[in-house]
Amino acid sequence: MGMSCRRYFVDHEERVIRIGNTTFEGLMRDPVLHTMPSLAGQRVRVAELILEVNGRTVLQVVRRVYFVLPFDVDGRVDTERFERQQRAFAGLALEGLLGEARRPAAVLDATERFVAQGGRWRPTRALAEKIDGIAFA
Repeated sequence: MGMSCRRYFVDHEERVIRIGNTTFEGLMRDPVLHTMPSLAGQRVRVAELILEVNGRTVLQVVRRVYFVLPFDVDGRVDTERFERQQRAFAGLALEGLLGEARRPAAVLDATERFVAQGGRWRPTRALAEKIDGIAFA
């Protein structure tokens, strides 16, 4: 038994397209050389599933993460924007674990919440089931 990571792009018509790990890693690590011109200027929904597998048989979904991947006008992943969203999301998670950040009681700073929200999405139950079904196929 082992673990497998699978990523899927979800387009505006809710078509689910599997993206190979090598392709995804290339988009993230070296966006200058690895582009997707067909996604230029778009914010693409991504579903990342960690699966427990036995050989090629999927036993269960261990973890699901849904995020938005921004592409610039040239079809490159906007890694700066993506990393800013991920840092904001991590900051919110840590704030929840470590307690409220020190700031005056009358000041409400929602900047990180808005930045983090721009990088997340939640599928409908039907879409989540569709993604899971593709992973098990």
